[in-house]
Amino acid sequence: MFVLPKKAAGSVLSPEADRLEHTFGHLDCPACEQVRALSLQRITPDLSFADAAKYWIASRKLDSSLKPIRARFIRESTEDSYQHYIDSLNLFFAQLEIGKIHLGHIRSYQEARLTGAPPFIRKRRPNKNVVAGPCPASPKKVNQELSLLKMIMRRAGCWSQELDEFYEPLLEAINDVPRALTADQQQKWLAIARSQQRWWVVYWYSVVAFETTMSTNEMRSLRIGDVNLFHSIVNVPDAGAKNKYRVRTIPLISAEVKWSAEQLLARARDLGAASPMHFLFPFRRPPGPFDPTRPMTVSGIKKQWEEVRIASGLKNFRPYDTRHTAITRWAENGMGIAEIMAMAGHMSPRMTRHYTQISEGAKRKALEAAIAKKGPMSVESPGQMSTPFYIPNRRM
Repeated sequence: MFVLPKKAAGSVLSPEADRLEHTFGHLDCPACEQVRALSLQRITPDLSFADAAKYWIASRKLDSSLKPIRARFIRESTEDSYQHYIDSLNLFFAQLEIGKIHLGHIRSYQEARLTGAPPFIRKRRPNKNVVAGPCPASPKKVNQELSLLKMIMRRAGCWSQELDEFYEPLLEAINDVPRALTADQQQKWLAIARSQQRWWVVYWYSVVAFETTMSTNEMRSLRIGDVNLFHSIVNVPDAGAKNKYRVRTIPLISAEVKWSAEQLLARARDLGAASPMHFLFPFRRPPGPFDPTRPMTVSGIKKQWEEVRIASGLKNFRPYDTRHTAITRWAENGMGIAEIMAMAGHMSPRMTRHYTQISEGAKRKALEAAIAKKGPMSVESPGQMSTPFYIPNRRM
């Protein structure tokens, strides 16, 4: 016989069943029965939403006491997204019993979240130049949060027929053209980011993102070992990739991007990164030191980024828009869509059509410019042409 390990801290295992033994051949096995019971465990309707959400997200993880273990049910980035949704939902539903949440609560949540009404108020933080006021969310974000609420309520068996029939997600505005900087705006952004030492990390980040098309999650998930300056490549790890098509190797071509990657590696070493498994952008929770074993959050360089946005006048430019800007530059330079997708990874059909149009337009302009420069292909006028040409309805 062998023994099931003791429960990990924060596990939902019951206290009276810390250690169960597996039977030979697992016949009538109490340890396997316990795992089955825990896997099928329903969140009871009388739990508060805060507790129900905590148990639900714990059920999406493998027992951390089973080491070594490197597999997961969901991606780390997905788990982080779920936690952000739960944080927002807790502001409204935390004390409500999950079984008592009804359509009125959900409609009120939609209205409050969209308008930034209480409790969705940004707190004033003078040290970060953050002004108190409403903090509204986009319809897409609200739908994502309520989709998670629906999953938790379904697990509890209290997503009612009324909710199934009358709950309506918000309509999401679809932007046919993603946000991307023009070539002049891109140069302005880089010039401003390069102008002050405290903004250099934004400059290095932007240069690498502009040339590699890596998204924010892909950049944050980079470890020291993923950046190979000897071979001038960067490997996008599975942990940060949105899907399997985004796990890729990207060459570092220009001297500027190689230098920027080198500066980011030097910065990481100064912040304590010493192992190839340490993160290129280490985590920090002020006022504590940096922790290179954890990646920075989505707010890791937010303060410097905001300062560059204000100084450059590009107030709507987000870190994720560096990806769209990079792909747009490639398309404007006439790169084929197959090459773009190989470098950038998977894109939706809508995005593919958008960048294809830009690429084809660039190729057409280049051809027109070449023809205008070289002149016509023949010096003869059509009436003087001696070469054969097709005449319809005539036997040859």
